Amino acid sequence: MSSKRSTAYVAAIGLLGVAVLAISVVTLIKVYSADPPAVSDGGAGKQAKLDENISEGKAYNELNLPQPLVLSQENDVQYKAYSEFAKRLHGSVDPGVNPCEDFYAYTCGKFNNTLSYVDVNVQNFRLVANQLGKQEYVNYIKTPKPVKQAAIFHSKCVEAMNDWASKTVDGQKVVKKINAFSQIMNVTFPALNASQDIVGLPSGVILGYALGYLSYTERLNTLLSFSIETNWKDPHGKQPYAFYIDQTELVYPDVFYLKLWDDIKEDYSAEITNMLTSFAKFNNTQVDEALLKEDVRKIMDLEWKIATQVNTPAVMRRSFERSYNPFNISAATSKFNSIDFYFMLREALYHTPKTAIHSC
Repeated sequence: MSSKRSTAYVAAIGLLGVAVLAISVVTLIKVYSADPPAVSDGGAGKQAKLDENISEGKAYNELNLPQPLVLSQENDVQYKAYSEFAKRLHGSVDPGVNPCEDFYAYTCGKFNNTLSYVDVNVQNFRLVANQLGKQEYVNYIKTPKPVKQAAIFHSKCVEAMNDWASKTVDGQKVVKKINAFSQIMNVTFPALNASQDIVGLPSGVILGYALGYLSYTERLNTLLSFSIETNWKDPHGKQPYAFYIDQTELVYPDVFYLKLWDDIKEDYSAEITNMLTSFAKFNNTQVDEALLKEDVRKIMDLEWKIATQVNTPAVMRRSFERSYNPFNISAATSKFNSIDFYFMLREALYHTPKTAIHSC
């Protein structure tokens, strides 16, 4: 009896569901019959709506996207920034190119400006320079010492540039520096003094002194490069900083010698030749053209060999563990005896107390 009752109950529920569905369908038909579907116009309606909106100054937004905010010219900073950005985009697009065929040419085909991040860098440099030129900022008691040092360098650069012609017209500043280095090495550049013979390499003392002198006094890293960085293996220990001695620092990054040498070597040769010829003129020295040409070739050949055969590739240098090799002065001089590391460090760390160098 119970089973028959359950079956009847389920059947009643089913009939009720069918009735509700039938009523819904009838209602739906009535609604749609009151407003029959429009026949497709092939998009003419959308175009008409678009034309209407444009004529009324409205934006047609088929995707229902929010309208962008309009910047007021009163908001001077943002308005100028967005105007410049829009101008860049507009000036880059080449509408004469089919984007489906060459999208890059379409979007960037007419680009003829400096890159935006270059402009940002220039703007940042100007902001820093202007700030360093404010004495009230530099003299402020809480201004960090490195910032004050940068301000001193900056003021000297400004002073020199404002009187650049008189400071460079006779080249005497360069002549004095080159002659001072020649005295240290006890040798002149061969092409500028063909009568002097160079026999062998300089002693370890002279070479160490020269490397340190160039690095500190002239801020010029050469066969060895130097830096003071955090002792990254023990930054909180008794010696949180370390003096790092690294590989040769050349005129160009190594990639130029490895991949672009054939493209740059002619211009680079002309640059070196012009530099040495100008120096000879300032120094009232006659140049042996053939010897100068050969010397320039040897300079470039040495640089190329150092970059391609001596310096460690960038990929290998990313393994920092291999570069951590602590030495003291005596151990370094003993292992690399072509350089006296005491004299090198004495010059590279010129203002460091000599007792600190002795204790290394």
